[in-house]
Amino acid sequence: MSAVEDFSGYQNSQERLDAVLTLLLDGVWGEGAPPEIFWAGLMQEWTACDATWGLRSDLLASMRENGSGIPHHTREQRRFFNSLPNPVPIYRGCYRGRESGMARQWLHFSLCGVAFTQQISERQAR
Repeated sequence: MSAVEDFSGYQNSQERLDAVLTLLLDGVWGEGAPPEIFWAGLMQEWTACDATWGLRSDLLASMRENGSGIPHHTREQRRFFNSLPNPVPIYRGCYRGRESGMARQWLHFSLCGVAFTQQISERQAR
């Protein structure tokens, strides 16, 4: 996994997912990394990736090709996911210049962002 991390570190956050998928799907393995390497690499690097929308089809296809990621989670990760509510509310910001729809409204009212951050911090403290 250090090879994936090292390779990923040379990419900026907006190009990282494409580079990591290329490495995991076409890299040194020729026909793609085995599922245990694919999932470990993706889980390790995913949170450092931005601007992933354009790769959503490739990402979903590669995830489907590698089967469920659940067997590749640790017991601690599974416990965490099992403790989440169903459904899980998701909040995502965006870069200036890429705002539209609700994201534009959220950025317009910057105090909303502060309140949201405080709310999340309070929930995590419980």
